[in-house]
Amino acid sequence: MSEFSPAQADPPPPASSEPPPPASEAEPASSPPVQAAPAGRGLPSWLPYFLLAVVPAVITGLVVYAAGGGGGGGGSDAAAIVDGLFRSGGSDDDIQSFRGELPPGFPADLPRYPGAKVLVSFLVRSSEGANYFVIYESSADVDEILSFYQQKLDEEPWQVEGAISSEQIRAVAFSRPDDADVEGNVTVASSELGDKAAIYVSFQDVTPTGLRPIEPKPFVLRPTLALPPGFPSDVPIYSGKEKSTVTSTRFQRGGGTTSYQIAFVTKNSDVDVINFYRSEFQKRGWIVTDGQPLSTRDFSISIDFRDGPRQLLQGNIRADAHPDDGAYTLVVLSVDVSASRGRGN
Repeated sequence: MSEFSPAQADPPPPASSEPPPPASEAEPASSPPVQAAPAGRGLPSWLPYFLLAVVPAVITGLVVYAAGGGGGGGGSDAAAIVDGLFRSGGSDDDIQSFRGELPPGFPADLPRYPGAKVLVSFLVRSSEGANYFVIYESSADVDEILSFYQQKLDEEPWQVEGAISSEQIRAVAFSRPDDADVEGNVTVASSELGDKAAIYVSFQDVTPTGLRPIEPKPFVLRPTLALPPGFPSDVPIYSGKEKSTVTSTRFQRGGGTTSYQIAFVTKNSDVDVINFYRSEFQKRGWIVTDGQPLSTRDFSISIDFRDGPRQLLQGNIRADAHPDDGAYTLVVLSVDVSASRGRGN
């Protein structure tokens, strides 16, 4: 799958809710400042997998809505809504939507149920490859459609990897034995509002060659955002050569804890940012340890912190070169605050 850059959207998941390690394992307060890491890195990006996972179910509802004439816009409304669903994840990948036609580059030899009409399609491209999503509608019986795809997708060059048929879902997963970079699935659902069936085709090609280069979008620094209510005042937003710009905020309450996520950009280096927070927290007597990389391709630097033995506040700060503009550093700050600590403290 392609990935999503958090430059101006959602930061990574909240700080872990697991209990922090014993104080004896913590880094001593006199630990040396962070040394600069190699250049040419970027905070790992991610495509909103959770979004893609629920798209088939949402699409089924939208096609039912369109088939029933809901809203008066029909397929156009469905296309607009699904397009918004994809973009609501804040993805900076190249997302193109097409109403009533297949996306460019969609495999011409991929079987298509006879007479099926394209409602909307999408092409999501990144440096890792291309993901195609096509929504068809048909007046045929869903079992006939499923049988068609089971047969056609088990003929060369395709191969059926598995299938499911139940009251809830009918789907076929397929691949190309001669190309390990290709896979996909077909989901078929019936409409309760008419005689239309929804056919959702997902096709992934992670071949690095043959794709048009993605032209980088110019980075635009928008006005800073306000911090969420109750954000702890003793966790400052870094300010260096000039005031940092907050680009994304999120908070969630649950289980006696409030989780905050703040993303901001600064013109100071990632090393400057991390050393600032290390010093600030150690002055307060907090426990600070080096953070772990998010993946083998992650070259960001980070620290984990907690407010000493009380353990009523803990979090992580991660900083790296901005993926869209190397003149900035992107910082993602995640904090979990216990309700017993008091809001804003």
